Amino acid sequence: MIISTLQIPLFDAILLATFVSASASPWQADFTSCKADFERNLTGNGTMCLDAKDLLWPENRTLTHFRGNYATNFCDGNDTDGNHTKRLIAVTVSGCKAKCGNGPDLNDVNQAFQIFATWVLPVIALIAQLPYESLSERKRKNMWALAAWLGSPAATLTATLWNIHIIKCCAKASSRAPRDGPDYKDVYYVLSCLNQYEYPFNSHQDPNAEEAPDPNVETPPENMKYTVERMRDRDQALFYGLCRPLRADLPMDDRTRAESLWMIHELAFQLRMSRRRAVWPLLLSIIWFYVAFVISVVVAFKDLGDNTTAHSLALGLFLSWLPSVLIVTIVDRNPVVGTRCKILIERWLHNCHRLRTQPVTEQPERWTSGGTDFTIGEFVGQGRYPGYRGVVAAITDMMKNERIHSGNRENGPMDTLDNNRHKIFSTKCVTKPGAWVRRWICGLVVQSIAVWMAFMVAFNTPTVGLGCRSSMYLIYFCLSFIPWLLAGIPQDTLRSLSRYLLQFTRTLNVLAVLLLFLIMIFQVFGVLNSCFCNATFGSKPYGSYVMFENAQYYKENFDVQVYWGLATAVGLLSSLVMLFWAVLRWLRCKELWKQGEDHEVELPAGAEAGFSWHWLR
Repeated sequence: MIISTLQIPLFDAILLATFVSASASPWQADFTSCKADFERNLTGNGTMCLDAKDLLWPENRTLTHFRGNYATNFCDGNDTDGNHTKRLIAVTVSGCKAKCGNGPDLNDVNQAFQIFATWVLPVIALIAQLPYESLSERKRKNMWALAAWLGSPAATLTATLWNIHIIKCCAKASSRAPRDGPDYKDVYYVLSCLNQYEYPFNSHQDPNAEEAPDPNVETPPENMKYTVERMRDRDQALFYGLCRPLRADLPMDDRTRAESLWMIHELAFQLRMSRRRAVWPLLLSIIWFYVAFVISVVVAFKDLGDNTTAHSLALGLFLSWLPSVLIVTIVDRNPVVGTRCKILIERWLHNCHRLRTQPVTEQPERWTSGGTDFTIGEFVGQGRYPGYRGVVAAITDMMKNERIHSGNRENGPMDTLDNNRHKIFSTKCVTKPGAWVRRWICGLVVQSIAVWMAFMVAFNTPTVGLGCRSSMYLIYFCLSFIPWLLAGIPQDTLRSLSRYLLQFTRTLNVLAVLLLFLIMIFQVFGVLNSCFCNATFGSKPYGSYVMFENAQYYKENFDVQVYWGLATAVGLLSSLVMLFWAVLRWLRCKELWKQGEDHEVELPAGAEAGFSWHWLR
């Protein structure tokens, strides 16, 4: 990404210049002069040449992927053709430390600025566009959300892709609605928004319950503590509010249907207006990221094989999952402030409960002030909190399998959730379907491609083998893999472990984020450009040796072209596939949340009974 250094904030520029200026310190290595010393000493046949030759990698130890001539005739006094200068100079780690020093050969100011502007600044720009709750007063929520997005991208993608699947199901169901029937689109849009909330089942049990409360949800008042009856009342209110407007067997002047239809219209309007906009500017930013990435790759291949260029490319591939995490949020778009939407949904449930339970002859008590009868929990969209959200999937499945628009059913109309149907609903809510499992696997695949392609570049760029950089990529993958794996545990087990699971996953996320930033900082400043980190761990064939050759030599004598090209193609293609898929899904589902600002209230038949507006405050 070709970004002018003028865009770097002054503080960052001063920090970079101050840090890199330390490169002249005596403890640092200087591989350029060190290589020159080796070449100069190996041209003769005296003691200095023999001492230098003792530091070389043994000739009988093969080098992985090396296709050149490693046989040496150093110190033979024959330097007429200069053949030794064309042969590989590979030095043991101990020899490198003895000759070059223990410290790193830090990047100079120009190199540091170039890497920072090319690879780090675009990543910072993408991080700034992640779906934060911009109007939330609880800034800590955004900090934990950022830790989840950057620390466990596979788990984040799993949650977001699952929400997109729910949105797709809701959009398809609303598009199949009868033309002369009620407005299904509002019902299904409200339903799709509900999947971004926790909707706790046993988070606040009665005092005799054995399971611990969920630490992510604030303790509600005494009258909101969840017993089995209270949970059933909330679920019945939800079914009533969603299905009563769709009862085609009821006349439009029926007061309960009229008011429930009016409430779902108003709630859908409020939720649509709270949905975060600016999708096209976000898309353009992401597309520009890819354009700049391609330009940077083309420039990088000019220095094919160079360590600095190779590991900068590996850093770009390693972070290629970040655009994918950001891309999918254009479909699973979070509200500007999740708390406001939560309050409106809870008030709506409160009114639906009162409308359902009070006699038709009486004027139902609507919400006017204070608390509500129920809670739907915290906003957990885009993988903010681990766990499976199956409420909406259960409802859509039941609504699809039953004739919701008719009251002529053996078990009564859908808006009356009897004991048998409630048991089915409760079971479906915690049973992960095959569609969720497929998205769980897909989330890991997207992150794995990015991390393992970066690992491929770092591992196969001379010196070939497992070194500091490839090890850091491997550790990051392991840290982020565990939260993803925990998401696949059965939901009943997750709920029983929720007290410990949240703290454990947050700890892993923070460690992964710290490692992520360390990788970026180390690459900018060249901290890993030392004898130890330029070598590899282990023994034959991936021995502990250091090489001082240039990019052209590696290009001619190692398979860097194959690994660089394969990693770049696979990593970029994977990310582009996510881009096109997300845009296509957004185009197909956007009618579900499309809303004009010139909304006018149209009271349906039955309005003469009087509707309460207080809940919309």
